[in-house]
Amino acid sequence: MRAKGAKPEDRRGKVLFINADAEYGEGANQNYLRPEHVEKIIRTFDEFRDVPGYAAVVDSETLANNNYNCNIRRYVDNAPPPEPHDVRAHLRGGVPIREIEAKKHLFLEHGFDPMQNVFVQRDSDYFDFNPAVENRSELKSIVENDLGVTERERALIEVFNNWWSAHQDKLNQLGNHGRLTDARSDLLSSFENALIPFGLLDRYKVAGVIASWWQDNEQDLRVLQARGFEGLIASWIASFRAEIEDENGNIKLGKIDLNKHRLVSKLLPEYLQELNAAESLAEELTAKQEAFEDGTGFDQDTIKDYVDLESGEEDVNVVKLLDDNRKSLANQIKDSQKRIKQLNGSARSSGSIAFVEKQGQSGTALRTELAALKEEIDPIEADIKAIESLLEPYNEVKKLLGEARKKLRELKRILLDRLEAKHVAMSNSDCCNIALDIFYEDLANILNTYIVEHRIKIGISVDNWWEKYQIPLHHFETKRTEASGKLNEFLKMLGYD
Repeated sequence: MRAKGAKPEDRRGKVLFINADAEYGEGANQNYLRPEHVEKIIRTFDEFRDVPGYAAVVDSETLANNNYNCNIRRYVDNAPPPEPHDVRAHLRGGVPIREIEAKKHLFLEHGFDPMQNVFVQRDSDYFDFNPAVENRSELKSIVENDLGVTERERALIEVFNNWWSAHQDKLNQLGNHGRLTDARSDLLSSFENALIPFGLLDRYKVAGVIASWWQDNEQDLRVLQARGFEGLIASWIASFRAEIEDENGNIKLGKIDLNKHRLVSKLLPEYLQELNAAESLAEELTAKQEAFEDGTGFDQDTIKDYVDLESGEEDVNVVKLLDDNRKSLANQIKDSQKRIKQLNGSARSSGSIAFVEKQGQSGTALRTELAALKEEIDPIEADIKAIESLLEPYNEVKKLLGEARKKLRELKRILLDRLEAKHVAMSNSDCCNIALDIFYEDLANILNTYIVEHRIKIGISVDNWWEKYQIPLHHFETKRTEASGKLNEFLKMLGYD
């Protein structure tokens, strides 16, 4: 809320309408405002000016004439223009030059010349796609590898690198207890002064690069301000330790996110190859174990004789079902096996056939009983052996996985020890250089994301023209005529004249 009378004189009697509903990032569950969108809203509000398709300053008289209707779209219509369609191009092929001219500003921003590899001129009003472009799928690669595009991107990165060299000292000052707000303001204004004149990204995208980077790294920058570069490195190591150790100091399993912990790859690059191999092996064995447990690791025709795969139950552990079946079968014949063991005992064992016959008594009845017992348990023992055979590969995988996880824990423990040792040996200058390298890479990656997004817009435009005009109507008519002729020939062959 604003205090009464606090509105600037030049803004009184006016209302600023901002329509930002088309500017957002798409999330899995809900959309969100990216830092550049927030920056654009704030700047537009602060500047209190018209921005075509985004904001409009409306005076009280206009509002009154509209019965004080404050529907934003009444004053700021951000609906995209309708997709142009050229009837002649649809009929005869070719891409209208006027549509290409409408995208000229987008192409010039990125150094893209559509006549270089994509189009050839048909006449004064239309271009054709270059005959060298045989498939629509080639267009993306053509745009990405266009000499003008790559040179323009290289030049922008050079401007960025020059800016970083000149202004990274702002972070050094922050590490000496400088003010966060001053550092952000200085970095943002100097970045805009360096990159906006270049012209590839608009002012809001340029501001969005720094805003995104600042948002991603704000917590680290606060640590830098409070504890300096040595303290920042120590906090990164502590964060890494917290991710791979539980509260009792035991090493946790799971793949290390090196994008999140790039300090590790900076300080111990030679150690990561062995660690990555161990993580990959553990992941591979885990996947095999899970495949056995969900049943996909077994031959389906074989296991259906021992487990019910069509029970309708979810999250069924097939390995457990097989083992439970084995245990149940073993329990069924436990008493019979015990009796067979007794009957087969030595002449000194009471109740054995040998013992009875040694006493001069007949063992015929006992032998008949033994034969019957064996006949009873033989098929069950065969089923038990078949199940055990099915479970052998699973048990081997489980054993190897245990060994792989043990090795992985050992490697992670060693990694922590080596990381601590590296840190102890680092000077403040070393800490500063490592941290600045990581900050630079973060910022360069964000800038590259915006560059790629801009380049994708070019690819979408070219792809759209291919979809609309590459295959003209007369092509379909020719195909239809050919198909109709073939159908008539078949009908004649069948006697339907």
